[in-house]
Order: sequence, then structure tokens, then C-alpha cells
Amino acid sequence: MAVAIQPAGSPASRRHYLDTVENPVKISVYEELIGKDLVDLQKVSKNGAVALWGVTPGTNNANVSKYKKLSIGDSVIFTRDKTAFASAQITYLFRNKQLAENLWGKDNKKQTWEFMYALNNVENLEISYELLQAAIGSKSGDNFMGFRVLDDEKSEGASKLLGKKMERTQTKRTNYWWVNQGKTYSYEVGQDFMWSPITQSDGKSSNSYNNMSKLSLGDLVFSHSKNSIRAIGIVQGKSFKSPQPNFGRSGSPDWSDVGWYCDVAFSELNPTIEYKLHLDKIKPLLPVKYSPLDKNGDAVLSYLFSISQELGDFLLELSRVELVAIEALQAQAEVMKIEILDEMEEVSIIQKENIGPLEKENLVKSRRGQGIFKSNLKLYEKSCRVTGLSDKSHLTASHIKPWRDSNNKEKIDGYNGLLLSPHIDRLFNYGFISFTDDGKLLVSSKLNKNVLTDWNVKTDLNVGKFAFEQCKYLDYHRKNIFKV
Repeated sequence: MAVAIQPAGSPASRRHYLDTVENPVKISVYEELIGKDLVDLQKVSKNGAVALWGVTPGTNNANVSKYKKLSIGDSVIFTRDKTAFASAQITYLFRNKQLAENLWGKDNKKQTWEFMYALNNVENLEISYELLQAAIGSKSGDNFMGFRVLDDEKSEGASKLLGKKMERTQTKRTNYWWVNQGKTYSYEVGQDFMWSPITQSDGKSSNSYNNMSKLSLGDLVFSHSKNSIRAIGIVQGKSFKSPQPNFGRSGSPDWSDVGWYCDVAFSELNPTIEYKLHLDKIKPLLPVKYSPLDKNGDAVLSYLFSISQELGDFLLELSRVELVAIEALQAQAEVMKIEILDEMEEVSIIQKENIGPLEKENLVKSRRGQGIFKSNLKLYEKSCRVTGLSDKSHLTASHIKPWRDSNNKEKIDGYNGLLLSPHIDRLFNYGFISFTDDGKLLVSSKLNKNVLTDWNVKTDLNVGKFAFEQCKYLDYHRKNIFKV
């Protein structure tokens, strides 16, 4: 299998990566432009969306012969800022000038990135150019300019390096960030968000601002202000471009009107972390480049910094915040992701042309526990199994196998549901509880046990045996939704 190296460091490339790799393309929106490749792209998509990238023909079609060396199953390494920052696997190759122009426009040579490929298994990396150079036998100082496809020997070297690094990345619990908020601390932490300009006031790129586009759901942020770590935040989703919030007198006239905005659920620390008392342990863990602290241990005048897992773990230890509480917050962040996936599935159903309006209506209503799904469910379930509430006007018709993952038949199958009290429905939908086939309540280790105590739910509860037809759906829920 070949390995391609794809630079993605220019402003346009960074934007393209964010728009179509980090945020996969919804296929149904571009069906007419995709044309003959539609069926094949649907096969490699996930929930109707697929990550896409492409290359231009290049000067004198220099990239075309390189592109033709690629095959399905080959790997791609993305590079920028002296780092191989991501890798992915090619699942489909196709040429589509109209689609590429619609997604990415044209470059300064009036070319578009029409030699396209679909990707899956996108993995974040942090491999220095020096390590990559050594792995493929490249010269020192090779900055990996321009699209290239490695020969067999170099591809093998790159694959070995990827194998080591991807294994390490997959075992990493989360990404850690350090944010210097200063005067904006009370606004951002108080209102659960982060915001930064996109570029410096002179229009030049800034690593700390670029980091805003790299935030991912569940990442952990240490908030610094007034010489201490004062809060910890959990990232709630991808950053997006947004007008500057009202920072009052704490803002800067040099900041642009539009910047990166990200929802972050912050929790203030008491006591705060006076990190200067621990500089002897912190300094060896700071990044060599783009450190949040200078050699004296003072905060540098920049915004967001990526920090190592070792430093993040040490700060967590100093914060005295229990790991279980952090994991519970991270699990809660997935709620937003689930809602987005449901919305995407609903849009896909509405746009389908091979089913009638009545079936569409029933499928969409079933997402909200309404229509024929709820009628079918009432044939088998009469009350909330956990609370015992039987007043159906106050019960939610909840899918066991999530609506977004079910086929059209499963979406309205009464056996694929439970009547649950609203608070129990929330716990079940987001995987904080589940059930064995014989009715034993299962409680996730990610759930704060005080929740069940406050709601008077007994953890040793047995809700009664489930029907044989329900058990296949419960099996799916335990394996794919329940957070062990």
C-alpha cells in the first residue's frame, strides 16, 4: 500500500481541511453534482457523510501522474507547521471538477482540486518533520512541499511510523489545552465559551489562534488567569466562525469583528492551581515550541496552546478534580454530537425520493417518539419500567436501538422501544444506564452516582424480563450506546 503526503498549511488548505475532513460532507446535499459516483460514495459514507480531499492538476499536470498511483486502501499523511498532524485511509477515488469547485473554489492559478478522494479512519498525529524524514529516508530540511506519493520503500517506512504513532494516539484519553484568558476570563468562563480572532491584527497567521480550529468534542482545557489555573473546561463541539462577543472594556480594539467561537463547559476550581509553586515539575513537561509559559514561568501573550498528556495529567492531579467527574463531563459533551447525527439523518430522510410523504412523516415523527412508533410501542410497554409511572401523557417513547442507527423498519418497530419517564429517557439515550435481558439495571461508571440518589433510583433495581424481540435491540444498546 502506498502512502501520500499532503501539505495542508496554507490558509486555504487549513480552511479546506476544517470544512471537508474534520466536518465530513453531507452527500445528499451534493447528489446532482456527484452524479455517477453517488452510489459508491454512499457505500463508504458514515451516516450519510464522508470526508473529502483533493489535489489540483498542478503545473503541466504534474500532480495527475502522482494521483494515478493511488489506490483504495492507501494512506494519506497531512502536514503543516513542521508536523505531520493527521493521517487517513483512502476509501474511494474519483474526478469531479464541479464538486471540487463548489466545495473549495479555485486557487490562484484558476485550478480546482478536482482529483478527489474519500477518507475514513482520520487520526490526529503529532509527528515532527525530523521523525518523518528519518522514517522515509528523506533529506534533513525536507519541508514536504507539494503533493507526493511515496515509493514502496518509503511507504513502508512511513507505515511503520504511523503504526507506532497511531497506536499511541488511540490510547490517549483526551487532548489537553492551556488557554490564557486574562481580562476575558469572567466573560468566557462565566458564559461557557472561548473566542479568538482568526489572525493577528496585521493579518498574519497565529499558531495560538489556529489551535482554536483544532478543538474537538470532549477535549479538556485548563483556563489560566491572574497567575493561576482557575477553571477546567470540557469542549462541547467544533469551533466555528462567529462575530466577536461583547467583552465590554476587556476586549481589544485590535481584534477582528469575526473570529473562532467554541462552546466549552467550564467549572471553576476551589482552590485554584498556583502553578508557579510547581514550576520544577511543570517546566520539563512544557512544549519546546509554542509554550504557554516563558523561561521565568510567566504566561506568554498568546491565547491557546496544546500541551502534552503528561502535563495535563499533572495539572489534573493538582486540581484535585476526580477523574470520574471529568469523564462524566466528557460523556455529557457527546449529547450535542448525538443531536447533530439525528438531525443529519432526518434531513436525509426528508430528501429521499424513493419513499412517499406518509412514510417520511411517520419516520420523522418516530424520532420524537410520536406517530405510529408510539402506537406500536404501547402494545408492549404500559409504564416506565424504572419509575413505575403509567400516565402515558408524561412518558417518552424512547428507541432502544437509536433512531439514527435504525433502518426504516426498526424506526417504527414497537419492540424497539421503551416508555420512560423524561429523566430516565435521557439517561438511557445517552448510555448512562442500560438493562440486561432479564431486567437488571446497568449503571455506567461515567454517571455521577449522586444523580440516581437525588432521583431516588435504586441501583439494584430489576425492571422485569424483556420480550424476546426486544432483546436484540437491548444487545445493540449495551454494545454500542452504554458507557461501560
